[in-house]
Order: sequence, then structure tokens, then C-alpha cells
Amino acid sequence: MYYFDLAAVPLAFQGYGEYLVEQFGDMWVWYNTITNTTMATLSAQALNYPIGRLSWNIKEKVCEQESGQRVLTLSPCQVGEFTCTDGSCIPFAKRCDLKFDCKDKTDESFCDIVNYPGDYRSKLPPRPALRIRASSTGVVTRGLNPPLNAPLGYAGG
Repeated sequence: MYYFDLAAVPLAFQGYGEYLVEQFGDMWVWYNTITNTTMATLSAQALNYPIGRLSWNIKEKVCEQESGQRVLTLSPCQVGEFTCTDGSCIPFAKRCDLKFDCKDKTDESFCDIVNYPGDYRSKLPPRPALRIRASSTGVVTRGLNPPLNAPLGYAGG
């Protein structure tokens, strides 16, 4: 008969790179195994696993995020699946289909076609697009929407 002795080996999550998430006492720790630094911590109160969207305390700048409380997602889901806030997975096709598929009902959250920020001003026209063009000689020109067939250096007119 075979069995797993989970008490002898603590559970840990190894990423593709240098990151490791493991439990130390009452805390989950996101750890960089190359630099020996703690990237973030998560209180393990009443959590069996750090799966889903949870509020982590960022200790080191990572992915342009400064230190402080940030909602991060650790997901077991496969490509083509949506991660519910509780960490469970549903097929992505069931997201925003007007039926609750996640137990926590998060698959029907933020399903508006367009989410407008609170300071959105509908009477203000959008900024013109900036096009950057490079030549084979390495010369880079910038301008506001030059025609596609315009010669390099075209300044408009």
C-alpha cells in the first residue's frame, strides 16, 4: 500500500523561474531562490492553499509593482480556463454568459462591453495616434498619423 506523508514535506509551489511559494508557520511566502529575497507574504489564516485572487503584501518591487498590498492571482487553471476568485477553474467560454458558473460568482463580474473610468469625459475627442517609422538606415521619425505611403521624414501637410 502506498500513501503520501504530507506532514513530513511541506507543500510548496515552484514557478518556471526562480520563484517559490511555500508556507512558513501562519504565513505563505513568495520567495526568490536566486537572490534569497522575500518578494511577498500572505497571511495563511484559514487558507489551505494560496490559490485564487488574494491580497498579498509585496515586499520587493516586482513587475513594476511597488511594495504594499496588491491582489495577486496564483492559478491552477489551464489555457482556455478562467480563474475564479476562489481559485477554481471554469471554461473561458462560460465567462460573461449571464449564468453564474463560479461558486463565488466572479465569472459574471466586470462583463460590461466597455468599462469607463470615473473621470471619463465623453465630450473630449481622443488624442491622435502617434506613428513611429524606422528606415533601413536606422533613422527613426515620429509624427501624427502620416499616410502609410509617405516618404520617411514626412512632417505632414
